Amino acid sequence: MEKIKTAKGLIESNLSQNFTISQLARIVGTNEQYLKKHFKQFYGMTVFNFIVDCKMNKAKLMLKEKDVKVSSISQQLGYRHATHFTTAFKKFFGYTPNALRYLFAVFIDNYLAIKDFAMIYI
Repeated sequence: MEKIKTAKGLIESNLSQNFTISQLARIVGTNEQYLKKHFKQFYGMTVFNFIVDCKMNKAKLMLKEKDVKVSSISQQLGYRHATHFTTAFKKFFGYTPNALRYLFAVFIDNYLAIKDFAMIYI
């Protein structure tokens, strides 16, 4: 199980890398079949799905920062083209990165307005 945990750690700490299963298996010192089988048993998802999950959740956090461009986020997460990242993001969450960024902006603006309004009446 230590090899499986090592593979998970490599994925999480190197999101800009596009690891293949054979690369991961070689790095942690096992074969592809062992890695695929035990990774899914231990974490409940395939290696590929875990990689995508990690990248998309990191992207979601990064999108809260207004000054970071979508193209920069896509590069930091190992996508060659921002359009590929946007397509993967939409497939994963059901909406585009810019739509999420807009929702964050609207939420924050509304939250600040309500907070200011409440302070007037306190």
